[in-house]
Amino acid sequence: MNQYVRTMKLAKHSLPIRVLLVDDDDDLRALIRQGFEEIGWEVQEAASGLDLVNALANGKEFNVVVSDIQMPWLSGLQAATAVRRNGGIVPFVLMSALKGEEVHTTVAALSHSVFLQKPFELSTLVKAVTVALVP
Repeated sequence: MNQYVRTMKLAKHSLPIRVLLVDDDDDLRALIRQGFEEIGWEVQEAASGLDLVNALANGKEFNVVVSDIQMPWLSGLQAATAVRRNGGIVPFVLMSALKGEEVHTTVAALSHSVFLQKPFELSTLVKAVTVALVP
């Protein structure tokens, strides 16, 4: 059994996961949403860091936020930092094509956060989400 199939089977047997998926790339967001829904996860989409902050501020509860870092107006990293400053504890998986130690260090400084380098396989993202969910 290949790694993708094994990861997806494990993910399907976990409790329902509510994901806030944030990316300004509509096509990538749709692809990730489809993959998450295929394994039974509930997904709400947002297209910007501002939408991310508003979704959390409006009292909606999510098990995890999966967000791109590079977005116009308010980056995923800025949004995650704002959430933490306001006492939010929801785990984050922050993804980016940016390379460099600074990005990794900044994400590592946020509690309950995981960095994922783009490009990646869906199974790798699912693993990152499961890591982020572990307290």
